[in-house]
Amino acid sequence: MLILSLDGNRLNLHLRRFFVQNTFKRNYDPRPDRLPLPADSFYHEFIFQTICILALKNTAMIQRIQSLWLLLASVCSFLTFRVSFYYGTKTGATINEPLNATSDILLIILAAATGVGAFIAIFLFKDRKTQLRVTIATILLSIVSIVIYFARTKNYTDGRFTITALVAMVVPIFLFLAAKGIWKDQKLVKSLDRLR
Repeated sequence: MLILSLDGNRLNLHLRRFFVQNTFKRNYDPRPDRLPLPADSFYHEFIFQTICILALKNTAMIQRIQSLWLLLASVCSFLTFRVSFYYGTKTGATINEPLNATSDILLIILAAATGVGAFIAIFLFKDRKTQLRVTIATILLSIVSIVIYFARTKNYTDGRFTITALVAMVVPIFLFLAAKGIWKDQKLVKSLDRLR
């Protein structure tokens, strides 16, 4: 059997060796006009290995897309420490104050946990089940964070939502896209396992 690896160059090298060794072993004439019909089991095996290689390369591409979504979610989560979600005058205060992740200890914890969790999930690609669980957990944390943001706006007598509130709003969207990619990746690997 051909050894499958995510390294495309090594896969192609193994595939060529597999083809050449089996071709000479069976005394086939390699000239284009003398190639046999693909009725032999060798050709079935060759085609199957080629399909597996293409699928694994596609899996690697999906994983890179998931990593991008997770990285964007992590960056946006940490940006909430700097940009404001809401800006206005608190009850009993005379000056305008921004509402961001540093305004509340609970928001600090949630923003930090979401950012760190999303960043750690990037490196869990070898364990997709754990990666998916961590991503789902960070989705829940980011949603709770947004709910708290809206609850904290009630402490303001006058104010408005800022354009940078979108930074906090897109975090669960990026995480959802990452979770969706991880789920598709898991289904693809399971389908390959069934084929084997």
